[in-house]
Amino acid sequence: MIVKAYQTEKFEKNNFNKHNDTIFKMTMKQIKGISLSEPLMTFVSSIGISIIFIYIYYAQLPIALLAAFITALANMYKPLKKISMLHIKINKSIPSIERIFYIFDQKNTILNNNNPIFLSEKIRDVEFKNVSFKYNDEGDILKDISFKSNAGQCTAIVGGSGSGKTTLINLIPRFYDICNGEILINGININQFDIDSLRSNIGIVTQNTVLFNQSIKYNIAYGSSNATDDKIIEVSKKANAHGFISEMKNKYDTIIGEQGALLSGGMAQRISIARALLRNPPILILDEATSSLDNESERLVQSALNELMKNRTVFVIAHRLSTIKNSDRIIVLENGMITETGKHEELISLNKHYKYLHDLQFKD
Repeated sequence: MIVKAYQTEKFEKNNFNKHNDTIFKMTMKQIKGISLSEPLMTFVSSIGISIIFIYIYYAQLPIALLAAFITALANMYKPLKKISMLHIKINKSIPSIERIFYIFDQKNTILNNNNPIFLSEKIRDVEFKNVSFKYNDEGDILKDISFKSNAGQCTAIVGGSGSGKTTLINLIPRFYDICNGEILINGININQFDIDSLRSNIGIVTQNTVLFNQSIKYNIAYGSSNATDDKIIEVSKKANAHGFISEMKNKYDTIIGEQGALLSGGMAQRISIARALLRNPPILILDEATSSLDNESERLVQSALNELMKNRTVFVIAHRLSTIKNSDRIIVLENGMITETGKHEELISLNKHYKYLHDLQFKD
């Protein structure tokens, strides 16, 4: 579609032909190597046999010895031929082997400490204390972030692209480890918790839904292996997904394609919400869960999200400020720093960056 829209058919065709020619030349080199190996083996074998015959003739060795030698030589031919092809197969495999070992060599830096604590008690609060973070040797993405969110509260995070919003919430389930400061749950540093027990208390709904080329039931129950059919249907109703699922030919056994390709964006998002509901996490992270939807889909998804957010500690990233007006706290990020914090009305009255973002969306 993009190729047609930008009329780059000729460019893409030439680019394809260029790469195709390169692959063809490399393939022909391999075929030449394979083709030369057998005649070369035959030629070397012929010389060897000729030398042996000459030796036998002058040494006047018995015919029985000659027959035994020829039989042994014939049995050796096939193994030697396979050995001669070995280097070609090895050279063809080296690029794939290098990629595989590159993956094997990657080390997981997010590890449990020696005596991890299992997070099993009720979540009372989540607190950031002077948190700073950067990727590798780049500059700081987050700088001195401090705030506290109590159980049952909704904390919204807004800001421009690249301000560090997604990075901030990815620190809670320890997708990355912070460089400075502390993130505390119930007053305990999250680095002390067992990683599995920490993440089992966190549900995530992202803008780009991750779905598998399996049935709807499989995708909803993903990560909840003990889920019953009745429970799956219950959470689907709460997520406003049961209606469209029931209209499908195979209902919950419908295969939805890779990344939910056979569903609309709103349908895929509601299945993702149903999955989070089934997990029933005390901490919920919503990363722009409605930003790419049309108005009708957004209404249905937002209704499902409101059901999902009940009685949970919620962290929500939103570009559409209309979805976060009722949040308990709104945090404004600029260049990785908190510049404003408060409720919607308080931030509007400050007449700063939040007011600017609000006026951009509601200028009419």
